[in-house]
Amino acid sequence: MYSSNTNVMEDQLKILDKLLNSVVIANNRGNIVFVNSAFLKLFKYSKEEIIGKSISTIIPEKYREAHRKGMKRYNSTGEKRVMEAPKVKLEGLKSDGEIFPITLRLSEVELDGEKHFFSSMEDLTELTKQEEITKLERCKVDNIARFPEENPSLVFRLSKEKKILYANEPTTELWKSIKTFGERREILKYLHSKIDYLCDVRETFAEEYRIGDRVFYVSFVPVLTRYYLNVYCSDITEYSNKIKYQSRQMMKLNKELIDFTMELDKKVKNQISDIIDSINYSRNIQQTILKNSLNKIDKFVNNFILYKPKDIVSGDFYWAYKIWTGDMIIAVGDCTGHGVPGAFLTMLANSLLNEIVITKRIRETDKILNQLREEIMTLLLHREKEGVKDGLDITIIKISKKKRRLEYSGANNPLYLYRDGEIEMLSTDPFSIGYETENEESFHTHTLKLNKGDRVFLTTDGYQDQFGGDRDKKLKRGPFRRLLEETSSQPIQEQKQSLYDFFIDWKGANEQVDDVTLLGLEF
Repeated sequence: MYSSNTNVMEDQLKILDKLLNSVVIANNRGNIVFVNSAFLKLFKYSKEEIIGKSISTIIPEKYREAHRKGMKRYNSTGEKRVMEAPKVKLEGLKSDGEIFPITLRLSEVELDGEKHFFSSMEDLTELTKQEEITKLERCKVDNIARFPEENPSLVFRLSKEKKILYANEPTTELWKSIKTFGERREILKYLHSKIDYLCDVRETFAEEYRIGDRVFYVSFVPVLTRYYLNVYCSDITEYSNKIKYQSRQMMKLNKELIDFTMELDKKVKNQISDIIDSINYSRNIQQTILKNSLNKIDKFVNNFILYKPKDIVSGDFYWAYKIWTGDMIIAVGDCTGHGVPGAFLTMLANSLLNEIVITKRIRETDKILNQLREEIMTLLLHREKEGVKDGLDITIIKISKKKRRLEYSGANNPLYLYRDGEIEMLSTDPFSIGYETENEESFHTHTLKLNKGDRVFLTTDGYQDQFGGDRDKKLKRGPFRRLLEETSSQPIQEQKQSLYDFFIDWKGANEQVDDVTLLGLEF
């Protein structure tokens, strides 16, 4: 390629080799004849790997046809569309397959009497990231700036210097109704204690707080400039009182139900009709409670629930609660026995979970199970003395869709993870909640990072313990895992139908031996 001016040309190429921008020279056939050091570093090639290769080697697939047509048009007509533009935004393709944004300046040079293409490229990766971050931050600022005067909740703004910059009408009206200056000062002191920390760490924070005779859910939202803090207060007095009242009523009802069951056992032969009526009513209550949890799960994540009680009512249950942060806590439990005794325990467990998670605001999965065990042991102490050992196996998870993280704990109940075509059983603590064990060890929390396409299954042991098949044996855990793995490639609702059909075929004419609950979640 070199003429008598070879030395001059080599000096020019040495200069190009020192440039910070990536430089590529290709002949009019599109073959690379020169690259500088910056190019080799950026595109991750050695000279031996790239010299002589087609320029399309560093062009992503979606641009190659347009490049081919452009070369053909240039060679036949001399038309220079890209060369006439001072700078063009495109994408480059590295040797490891990574596609990244670049700017391209293309010009024509003559080397050794032949026309060549001179390309100078800049990496826009960091600039693109910064533009996306800036766009996101602006969006956040725009959202925070929406400060409607007609907002019925308390809305006000505090500066970092602890001065009130703004207060809407509901805020000023409430403060006027507070009788003493001391009360107002206490409120401001409470709010001021949050300002420095939240403005410095730029984190949103929320909690309940009592102002006068009202209970408010207070959200602190630092503005990105760090100069002030927006405060939103929603009045939840009636909701808070309602939760407490319902919790007391549920605890009272559960105690009455347990006492009633003990009495009912003595009179069962003479009250068959009344018992069946009561069971049917209990089924309606149980299904209403379960439906409430399923509605919450349906709105949160793609899922299915395979729920098949052995009798009219079930000793299996599932429970869900969505936290204000957007996270959700879900539990699947298997109470001792099935039928009426198991069903009453499910109502007790459901009520206790409401008390622990909603009223007491315990949100860590291990602490929830520790508290649940303590409450059950206290409530059922008289049952132990009579030789009745009530209890339950349970799996509880906390899902953060925003962080794509799952925390889980379990009492003698594993869960299953489907990822990349394989099923993994995730073990939990090997002891139940109740009096069938003397183990006083605390429960543990495990954390799992969720990937797109993952499925998580929470189940009781009813499915795998079912007798059936050609040999009339239990299905057992191994075949159950393989069944989950084989069906998890299906759309999730089709998987539910496949699992249901398999269970019916497997059971055949056999009696169902236990309640069946299988909850599948898709991320």
